[in-house]
Amino acid sequence: MAENQKLKTKLQEAQLELADIKSKLEKAAQQKQEKTSDRSSMLEMEKREKRALERKLSEMEEEMKCAGPVCSE
Repeated sequence: MAENQKLKTKLQEAQLELADIKSKLEKAAQQKQEKTSDRSSMLEMEKREKRALERKLSEMEEEMKCAGPVCSE
């Protein structure tokens, strides 16, 4: 009887520890997913910003060409 009680107690402790570890694992997985999502969002935002700057640069280059003697004629 006493042996059964000890085993039941150990089983309950192991189950609690398992539940705790599962919870920590789920939290870690969720944080990783959030970081990946945040990183993807930042990369996409940086790409859009880069494209906008490239367009602005092209526009300014065209303006510079037209500011020269060729466009004045």
